[in-house]
Amino acid sequence: MSLLMACCQQQSQEVDARSGRSSITQEHATSKPEAANSASKRTCNFANPDTSLIGIRLRDAASAARVLGTSIAPSANVGLGLGSDSNGEYHYYSKLDAETLTLTQHPGDARYQISIVNVKYSDKAWYGYPQLAVNSFTTEKGIRLGMSEAELVKRLGNCFTRFSNASGYTRLHYKIEAPSDSKTKLLSRANMPVYYATYKLCNDKLMEMEFGFEYP
Repeated sequence: MSLLMACCQQQSQEVDARSGRSSITQEHATSKPEAANSASKRTCNFANPDTSLIGIRLRDAASAARVLGTSIAPSANVGLGLGSDSNGEYHYYSKLDAETLTLTQHPGDARYQISIVNVKYSDKAWYGYPQLAVNSFTTEKGIRLGMSEAELVKRLGNCFTRFSNASGYTRLHYKIEAPSDSKTKLLSRANMPVYYATYKLCNDKLMEMEFGFEYP
């Protein structure tokens, strides 16, 4: 069991090293949806999205500044003069550097105005990111790395598309796009066109998660 988990994590790290971006994003080009999942037909509405993590709310710069602290340099590689790196991303470690948090701001947005949240297990390399006093990066709905698919679906519901690939991963993809936002009103409140949430599992353990708003 532990060997399989280690293998899955190693494969994820190899993808990250090549792409320089989240392995979840990279997988969109290679994973295939499983048509057997009834939710894949998009006949349902995703009405229970996650919109915050450790108190940082999507598109709410004030909440991010409170949690991160305006005096902390969000990255060791400041490139834009906004505290983020050249990709508009803020990077942090959890306690003991076990998990890596990446917060993305879209071009033109204010400092700390976060649109995408990504959490994954840290690889063996050390990048000099600041460390936050958090044991595990957990969302408002209690989602954290290491939990099972059943626990995840219990919190978010069954309105997802399931993907799988030859590497043995399972990826659950949730999405809200206009005009199917009648229940949450999330898109209209944020003035954004698409919300998505993707959860990558291996051996029924959550290895990486990413949620937020696509760039308009």
